[in-house]
Amino acid sequence: MTNVMFYGEGRSDNPQMRIEFSNGTSLLFTFPADAFYLGTAVYQRMFDELKRKFGEDFSHVELDDIKAFFNHGVSYFGGDLPIEVVTGDSLDRLRIGKSIKQLREAKGMDAKTLASRISIDPGNLCRIEQGKFSVGIDILNKIAAVLDSKLEIVPINRIVDVEKLNKRSWIVPSNSMTFDIEGCLNEFGYVHWQQKNNFSIGDTIYIYCTKPEQRIRYKMVVSDVDLEYSPEVEQEQKYWVEKERIKAGINANRYAYFKLLGRTDSPALTFDNLLQNGVSGNIQGGMTISDKLLQYVQENF
Repeated sequence: MTNVMFYGEGRSDNPQMRIEFSNGTSLLFTFPADAFYLGTAVYQRMFDELKRKFGEDFSHVELDDIKAFFNHGVSYFGGDLPIEVVTGDSLDRLRIGKSIKQLREAKGMDAKTLASRISIDPGNLCRIEQGKFSVGIDILNKIAAVLDSKLEIVPINRIVDVEKLNKRSWIVPSNSMTFDIEGCLNEFGYVHWQQKNNFSIGDTIYIYCTKPEQRIRYKMVVSDVDLEYSPEVEQEQKYWVEKERIKAGINANRYAYFKLLGRTDSPALTFDNLLQNGVSGNIQGGMTISDKLLQYVQENF
């Protein structure tokens, strides 16, 4: 049976519609960020029209024909046209390629070095990371080994966040009276963060330093999540100003790995300016940001 599912109805980032066929293949429609009609009668009607036109299971129909029929119908009935339609196979290539690039950059390795170590052309590696090139399991195993990773077959519900091509951005507070983040980043270039928020690999983190600075100072990327306490985490203990937090850190369930992307002293990113551009109150815990506030932070970092 062919099913349709909607993700992010009324959401401010890119909402999606996924059509899954009985043979395991799928189509993913991605819509503009302001497509608030996703999941309403227009898109459900177009799904029904596709079934009437091509049959209950239309997985055999060429993607270009499906896109053309869908676009024509949406233009006629109203609603926003999709900005991208990909097959499940294409989506998997994009997801895998994106993960490879994130892991490579997290290790500070350029593409040419990785390509050399696994004996493939740098251009082919670039196409793999862009999701434009199918690659066999032997090459994937070599890539994983160089990146200190492994291949794994996991349930679909564990890869939902990775499939989303648009990652989230966060403001996360750091208290210098508790933790010397500057010292830690100067020595290591990264920090393991107690994972009290639902971070995903690839998310952007803006570290907001509390009093006395009260401003965004660092931009980081989430390179790994759900990590246990380890020697790598333990070596950061010397930067815990509030030593009783060390025991709490040892007992923490999960850690996220933040890698430094950049620093700023921009006066535009002080608390007062953030308050005028979308922050609704004191920054006391990790908070996702989007729209006006995200644009302001990106432009002024």
